[in-house]
Amino acid sequence: MQPALEIRGTDATDGHVVSSEKNALIGVRVAHSFGRIQPYIDVLYGRGILYYGDGGYPNPSFTLLYTHTAGNIFSPGAGIDFALTEHFGVKIDEQYQRVATPVTATHIIYITPLTFGVIYHFNFNRRAHFDKRMP
Repeated sequence: MQPALEIRGTDATDGHVVSSEKNALIGVRVAHSFGRIQPYIDVLYGRGILYYGDGGYPNPSFTLLYTHTAGNIFSPGAGIDFALTEHFGVKIDEQYQRVATPVTATHIIYITPLTFGVIYHFNFNRRAHFDKRMP
C-alpha cells in the first residue's frame, strides 16, 4: 500500500454562467500498484463555493435568491491511474462530495463529479530508481 497526502483544486471554465463549483481540498490517499495500473481511494476535506446559474437558486422558504454560497466539503472517492511512461500517465476519478449549503432544507447538497486527467510524475529520487534496475 502506498499512502500519500493529496491536494486538489477545482474551478469552472465557463465563468460560472451555469451551475458550477470552485474548491480547494486536502486529504489522504491510499493506492496499490499492479504494474502500470494503480487503483486508489481517497478522503478529502476542504472549502468550496457553489455558483448557481440561471439567475440563482431560492432558499427553502423562497425568501432569498442565492447566486453563490460557500461551505465545507467532505469528499471520499476512488480512481485509477494508468502510467504511459515513467513520467506521464492518465487518470479517471470519481468523488462523492457532501457540500454544506443553506439552499436546501437539509443544508446539504451531494455532488458526484467524474473527472479525467493527465498525470506528470516528478522523480526526486533518481539515483535510487536506477540502483533498483542494476544487479
